[in-house]
Amino acid sequence: MLSPEESPAVGPISVSRLRHRGARNVRRRYDLCFDPTATRRSLSATPPKNGDAAMTDFVTQASIDAGLVLPQDGLGHERAAELVFEKVANLEPGSVIAIQGGWGRGKTDVLARVAHLAREDCRAEQPKIADVIWVNPWQYGTPDLLTPLTLSVIGRIGVDQRAKSPGLRRATETILRAGINFGLKAVGATVPGGGLLSIAAEPVDKIVGALFDAQHKATEQDDSSQPDPDPVAVMGERFRTLVQELLKARPNTTDRMLVCVDDLDRCLPDRQVALLEAIRFLTSAHAAATFVVAIDSTLAKQAVFSHYQTEAFDADRYLDKMFDLRVNLPAISTKELKKLLEHHLQKSVELVGGTGTLRDALAPLFGKHPRNMLSYADKALFVPDLRNPRIVGRMFDRMRWCATLHPPSDPIAEKGTACRLFLLWLGMMERWPSIREVLQDAGPEIRRRFDELTEYYAADSPAKPRAAVIDRLPDASQAPELREIFTSLCSGDDLDAQTRENIPQLFLEFDRVFRDAGL
Repeated sequence: MLSPEESPAVGPISVSRLRHRGARNVRRRYDLCFDPTATRRSLSATPPKNGDAAMTDFVTQASIDAGLVLPQDGLGHERAAELVFEKVANLEPGSVIAIQGGWGRGKTDVLARVAHLAREDCRAEQPKIADVIWVNPWQYGTPDLLTPLTLSVIGRIGVDQRAKSPGLRRATETILRAGINFGLKAVGATVPGGGLLSIAAEPVDKIVGALFDAQHKATEQDDSSQPDPDPVAVMGERFRTLVQELLKARPNTTDRMLVCVDDLDRCLPDRQVALLEAIRFLTSAHAAATFVVAIDSTLAKQAVFSHYQTEAFDADRYLDKMFDLRVNLPAISTKELKKLLEHHLQKSVELVGGTGTLRDALAPLFGKHPRNMLSYADKALFVPDLRNPRIVGRMFDRMRWCATLHPPSDPIAEKGTACRLFLLWLGMMERWPSIREVLQDAGPEIRRRFDELTEYYAADSPAKPRAAVIDRLPDASQAPELREIFTSLCSGDDLDAQTRENIPQLFLEFDRVFRDAGL
């Protein structure tokens, strides 16, 4: 998912461009964190309506602070979050926990529920969690990796308390400079004749000055406020100081703060590695904080290989060093899949003449018994990629738009086999849109094109020649799920020969209905 999230590559950056972008983005972040008007605008924003969603998909610090509205749990994420929060409250200070799962599996939803539990704990009479910080590195394109986290923590420490703690200035400056050091390492910036840290001196000085100078001029002469000569070497100790000051502002709390890091796997590979290493250095002095990081372990391993430019590197051992505990979100089970489908079918939608459920709205596609899809979904969506909650949600969105805005004249998925193949086709089109394009381009030659696709994915040694457009698709090693799907379609025991012969025409009919609806 690197579009439109991030461009595929980042080259060396110039000093002048770094200064311009750094100052501009630092100012924007300073405004968001410390301008009372900006904060008020963020907190007064209408919270997202998550009641109909299957899971939370995007969270910000403002939504956490305002009281995040969580959707009804249809995937067992509440229990998963409770188990993770249990570890947050009991592991040693400075621990880092990974919530691992593929894109769209629901890591953000679980992480949001962990944050929600922590916020509830903050309000307890004797809370274990002092505060919850939410960081999304995907939002920031500049190299200063730790600025958002540092500003969030400082913003929760009162102005008067800042003025009374000269060591807080040094801690803040050290962490900011160390974060930029890691960030510049990530983008591969080179500065002939100068050190990496000097590039970012100006924006860091402006931030630190804005935070501290107006409140406590005397700290200028205090040794405890002077910059550290090697920020990376002492960043763990300085982060511990920062967290201690936050805990002082929460007198009823004796334990720690929670830092949630989301969407790390949407960042470029070098940035992923740099941030993981920065977090490890931050926690090296056992600051009273626990980090919980949502991450796709497969992409994280690829990022490690890309960063170190060798596959002789043991990526699992590397990740084990970065995390104290790795928790996996397993693939959706058959029972959970049916529960997820039922959740979507019960959604309230506007119909002609009033309000009804999505089950009613889908009658133009499935006939009088849309619930039948529950009986066939297990066989249709049998590979983990098609059971992805985000993919399932998009399937239902597309079906709803088609059925309510441009319904077909006759149901296209009323019978059992047609229902199963329709769900499979729709899931494939959402997960691998390039497959749909290749089939659409075939026109009347769809039978031959479908056979070429089947051979390309299901045969051990695909024969040539074949349409050149197929060579642009991911091969079976890159998309092993497609091998499983096409093998099932061409040789599965539960489909008779006549049905297998008709699959290309059925796919063409499904596609026509959705194209006529502009979908």
